[in-house]
Amino acid sequence: MIGQVYQLQGMQWKVRDIFCKRNVKFARLQCLDERKQPWIVIVDFLDLVAKVRRIS
Repeated sequence: MIGQVYQLQGMQWKVRDIFCKRNVKFARLQCLDERKQPWIVIVDFLDLVAKVRRIS
């Protein structure tokens, strides 16, 4: 999963790392289009949108 690129909010986001907090997996996303703060989302969210939003 690390290194995969997703198209979210009109920009490309790359999964930088995955961490676990209170038995919930989170992914830290890095924006490839602009210099933005990393975006932290639940891994289950990425699994849901993978079919339509994953680029690579």
